[in-house]
Amino acid sequence: MTRTLVAGSVLAVLFGNALAQDSTAQASLSDYSYQLIDLDPADGIAPSIAFPINRRVAATSVAARYGDEQSNDEQPSTAGELVSSSQVAGSAQAMAWFSGDTMGASGSIGEAGIYQAVGLWEAFYILSPRTKLIFTGHATGSLGIGAPVPGQNSAAVVTVRFTPSDDGTPSLYSRILSTYNPGSGTAFDDWIQVEFVNDSSLDLISELQISASAFAVVSVVPEPSSYLMLGTGLVLAGGMLRRRRA
Repeated sequence: MTRTLVAGSVLAVLFGNALAQDSTAQASLSDYSYQLIDLDPADGIAPSIAFPINRRVAATSVAARYGDEQSNDEQPSTAGELVSSSQVAGSAQAMAWFSGDTMGASGSIGEAGIYQAVGLWEAFYILSPRTKLIFTGHATGSLGIGAPVPGQNSAAVVTVRFTPSDDGTPSLYSRILSTYNPGSGTAFDDWIQVEFVNDSSLDLISELQISASAFAVVSVVPEPSSYLMLGTGLVLAGGMLRRRRA
């Protein structure tokens, strides 16, 4: 409850400062958890999962004008505690948060600028043999369309992805709202379940990426990469974070 109240107050501050004509984007994943199911109790191996590489952050990036150098802020959650990141540059405002059972991102933009925001959990994990992992959570997203501004576009995305180490088909949930793709709608509210199975007799090393992200840009002639992000939901903020780690 405390985490929910904190996230709610964060949104109130952010959107309370947004002007009426500004466009807003919000995405969140809450009440998330996972459970392990033993697919072969007779083998004597207890279901287990380990995270040798585990990264959990809230991060934002903003600039007052598209093409300007962006200001970046990243707050790590080392033990699953609640952390948040917020920045303002001109009419662009961004906020992100992360805790042990909730993550989210939100932003608003007016006549100029760019922002990215993400709550992100990415990890390499080791899953025990003959084990099913079931991930559940509550995903929400919304877009608020302000006064028309040439070149203004926003997106909100929630993604849950478990990628097999053998380059097989990932287990995936993804919802994308984008003003660049009006057919995506302006809101979603989903209770989700994603399953990932290790049916082999060996430990499985795999990768997960779970994120709630928001993105917006104002540019009369945006670069193709910006259109791609808005059109397909690749706001992954993971890319932004990986570039900063390099």
